[in-house]
Amino acid sequence: GSTNVDIVSLTNPATSSTVAGIVTAGSGTGDLVKLTSTTGDITIKKAITAAGGAADVALEATAGQILQGAVGERVKGNNVTLTADTGIGATGAGNAVETASTNLAAKTTTSGSIFVKETDGTAINAVTIDGVTVTGVTTAASAGGDVIKLTSTTGDISIKEVVTAGSSGAGDDVALIASAGQILQGTATKTISGNNVAWKLDRLTGQAYGCEESEFGPFCIPAPNQIKHTQ
Repeated sequence: GSTNVDIVSLTNPATSSTVAGIVTAGSGTGDLVKLTSTTGDITIKKAITAAGGAADVALEATAGQILQGAVGERVKGNNVTLTADTGIGATGAGNAVETASTNLAAKTTTSGSIFVKETDGTAINAVTIDGVTVTGVTTAASAGGDVIKLTSTTGDISIKEVVTAGSSGAGDDVALIASAGQILQGTATKTISGNNVAWKLDRLTGQAYGCEESEFGPFCIPAPNQIKHTQ
């Protein structure tokens, strides 16, 4: 059978000391966290924090999924990569993998959807941790049905690398939601690709869309850095 890895809180019965989650105590960028599960799933039931968020975190489930086991327990790092064979997070309240990152990259290598909830805004980017690069947010399946949904509860989402849902077949959909911020085109030509593409944001800006606020609401005009998407 498969072997799953749960990030939990454990207490030593001899000393009564408790270790919760995975934490590096330093303050430098070199104090990274890298966890690889070669079989089974990684389930986040306690927070993973690299140097208070100053260093990087890489999670890789090479033959399974990365799952959110408890609401509010985040993967916190400057750069964060999530790589799984068959899915990251799940649909439904409380099931998206929760992150706090400056730059974020995620991918599935065989199939499965990606559901991520970012707490304070992030840039979708190419991220290299411990010599391994993950580029943008992508799902791998060619049969359709792999959704990408990224929600930022505060802050902006900046698109500096591609967001690609499978082969853009039926059900290969993309949703970007900035609940209290903006969605920005961070790098020209980097596209959002899916069968259906939707974005929802708290406010429109000329930076992202060529829109300006007026007394009648947003007034939009073409802009050279308009968000690029294909369907």
